[in-house]
Amino acid sequence: MKWSILSDIHIGKSLDHRTSLLENFFTHPEVMSSDGVILLGDIFHRLVGNHSIQKEVYFEAFSLFKKYLEKGKKLVYCEGNHDFNLNGMFDDLSPYDFTLVVDEFRWVDSRGRLFTFCHGDKIFITGILYQYYWRFTKSSLGKWISDYLLSPRFLHFLENVAVYLFSDSSHYLYRRKDRVHKILELRFKGEQFTLVTGHTHFVDDIFLGDFRYLNPGAAFSDRKFLVIEEGNCIFIDF
Repeated sequence: MKWSILSDIHIGKSLDHRTSLLENFFTHPEVMSSDGVILLGDIFHRLVGNHSIQKEVYFEAFSLFKKYLEKGKKLVYCEGNHDFNLNGMFDDLSPYDFTLVVDEFRWVDSRGRLFTFCHGDKIFITGILYQYYWRFTKSSLGKWISDYLLSPRFLHFLENVAVYLFSDSSHYLYRRKDRVHKILELRFKGEQFTLVTGHTHFVDDIFLGDFRYLNPGAAFSDRKFLVIEEGNCIFIDF
């Protein structure tokens, strides 16, 4: 099994350069030869709830998803903190091998090694109030509010407020490598699996005993994605 993994493009609007970057990813030879793609969230900068207008704005990106699936490939979409409550946005992908992930996606390779994939905000924004905010946005009430009551723009504003006010440190402190590694050491040292996230906006690959952490970085700035095949993990420039 061969996966290509991408995170944090933060597409802002249709036909901007980041949409072209997503197209470059899906047409890359390594991705074309993969069995599937895992998107680690924040593919869109503002995509919240089931609002049809959003699908019109991001038509080109959604078309790339469908074209890839039509080739018989797998596509896993892990929701981020900028793109969530997306159940209704992918209805037309139900005939294909598509999986929408709210929390985390787990996969075991041919050697029995466990890989866990998620966006990473729930791990690295450690403030207790943000954790409550995260759970609320995934609740039935939170989904109803994002679908019917508030606009995507206002929901995105609330998300930014939550990060600033509910984190236990300044907004970007959790994106420092030393802090990220400290959080990983406290939470996962002694574990025996590989964790793959985005969110921090930097490329990372560290070992803590039998625990391994991988991050392909922010696609819009690092221009990298991750390929995992039979236990081999390689960062690819694109």
